[in-house]
Amino acid sequence: MEEFVQIRELDYSEMPLVKQLFKENLWILDRLIFTGAFNSIMKDKEKNTGTSFVAIRNDQVVGSISVRLFDIKGEKHGLIDSVVTARQMHGKGIAGKILNAVISWLESANCRHIYATVDRYNSRSWNMFIHNGFTLFEFPAQMKLFGADFFKVWAREGYFFGIGLIFLKKQQPGQTVEESGQFYHHCLGFAGFLLPWFFLALWGGSNVAVFPYLVPLSLVSFTGHEYIHALIASLFGIKTYFKANEPGILFSLALSLLGGIYPFYGSTYIRQIDWSYDSLKNSPANGLIYFFGPITSIAIALLFNYLAGISVGYWHAAFSIGVFINVALAVANLLPLNASGGFPFDGTKIYRWNKGFWALAVAIVAISVYFIF
Repeated sequence: MEEFVQIRELDYSEMPLVKQLFKENLWILDRLIFTGAFNSIMKDKEKNTGTSFVAIRNDQVVGSISVRLFDIKGEKHGLIDSVVTARQMHGKGIAGKILNAVISWLESANCRHIYATVDRYNSRSWNMFIHNGFTLFEFPAQMKLFGADFFKVWAREGYFFGIGLIFLKKQQPGQTVEESGQFYHHCLGFAGFLLPWFFLALWGGSNVAVFPYLVPLSLVSFTGHEYIHALIASLFGIKTYFKANEPGILFSLALSLLGGIYPFYGSTYIRQIDWSYDSLKNSPANGLIYFFGPITSIAIALLFNYLAGISVGYWHAAFSIGVFINVALAVANLLPLNASGGFPFDGTKIYRWNKGFWALAVAIVAISVYFIF
């Protein structure tokens, strides 16, 4: 007999139960981010501009979704946040039931604009939103609807720091949002790749005149790393697409102006409908798609290192910078870490698939760096 699960709005006295849910089901960085957002939303609850819905089973919270309301240009907008279900409840439709309760709550508040942010690699959450009428809501569409108020929306969501998160919008009758094309994403992603490295080069003492020389080398580095993912995926019959990440680009630019670097300009995702990354954790396809990213970057670094040795002037400076760019890209992408929001680096995907291949990639990069430097 199926156990009874109650879906309802959270009572203040149950806040510790939600935080316990976070503690047991989220890694530490996500737990800190989700807890901060949850505390903020519960303060909004006092003003009827936010709330949390929970799933209760045996007096325990086994699922939670938070939501907040805000006004832009005289219209109500709702932002869904902090979707978490207990691991033992995955696949039982609990999150979908809570989401329906949240949507009903927003619609009863005469809210026609409903959004969510989700990590594309979180297949369960992504597919749930897609099947509930949510579609991509990208930066050009955000600017068209919000104008300068997009800063307000990003700030409320913590989107500046949720590297890897993607905005979605629930489609309503009469509302349509067109997805941005790959040309837009490639151009924006390349700009987000190039400019931080250029500013960092200036910090290192390079002349501004090196910029025209750095552009083609950055293009080789960018396309080499990203297109190898698409090429390997195609060998397995898998469709991919590249998506620039605007908050990651802004964060990278700001950090580079201070002399630091955080190479997150976007990522190559598997595009197929109802695709689950969980099904690929132990698959050679997922591992090899991302294994060749850092390997390609270190190969480009070796090529640029050779060309730097036979070049002079600005070409020598540009190739030297290109070496550093590709080494940093290879090393960063091999780290078996998740960024805030749960976004996994290439190294995480490789490590989960096959620790031996991950160690091989680390060894290749380490030996290459030894000969380069």
